[in-house]
Amino acid sequence: MGTYAITVTGVSGTLTRTTGYTLTVAASPSFTLSASPASGSVVQGGTASSTLTISPLNGFAGSVTLSAAGLPAGATAGFSVNPATASSLMTITTSTATPVGTYAVTVTGVSGALSRTTGYTLTVTAAPSFTLTASPSVITINRGLTANYKIVALAVGGFSSPVSLSVSGLPAGTTATFTPQLLPLGTTGGKMSIQTTATTPPGAYTLTVSGTGGGVTKTATVRVQVIAGSDSGL
Repeated sequence: MGTYAITVTGVSGTLTRTTGYTLTVAASPSFTLSASPASGSVVQGGTASSTLTISPLNGFAGSVTLSAAGLPAGATAGFSVNPATASSLMTITTSTATPVGTYAVTVTGVSGALSRTTGYTLTVTAAPSFTLTASPSVITINRGLTANYKIVALAVGGFSSPVSLSVSGLPAGTTATFTPQLLPLGTTGGKMSIQTTATTPPGAYTLTVSGTGGGVTKTATVRVQVIAGSDSGL
């Protein structure tokens, strides 16, 4: 790039003549691409946004087609304007199954033969949730007696709601009670009591314990083996 003085010479026999020509070399039209902010954090199932700015250089006046690569599984990128000439809002949408982690996303802008990139760092954190466990896994009792299980709910990702409990799969002539009904989070847990009666049919039963709180539902399974007899129960 620059300005150059060129001398053009013409010769015929003993005659020589010259003329001047001024050549100015300018940079080719181009553009830069930037993201603001250049990083973002999102909970699984949420969205993160960044404004992409196209800065023209040397008289660039074209439109730029945008794309994003390096997204984690279950995530997609959308652009408010595409192709864009000045700016576009990029929105990255994750799913509840998007793996937790930090990802280097490359945003590319293409206009004709020109291609420019910028980076965006996406951090995906765990959605608030909880785990639910029930123990022991199997209890054998005589019918007419009660089986007691410990139920524990532990918080994941800042989950803070109490958990409401229920159970399915009970045999005929059986009732279930929970102490407490709204299970607090933590290792102390609560108790599920399965009360059989003299009419409960003997057999092996799989019980599904469900815990619901904060829009999240988790399950755990246990078994109760009911036998006919008169021994002391659990």
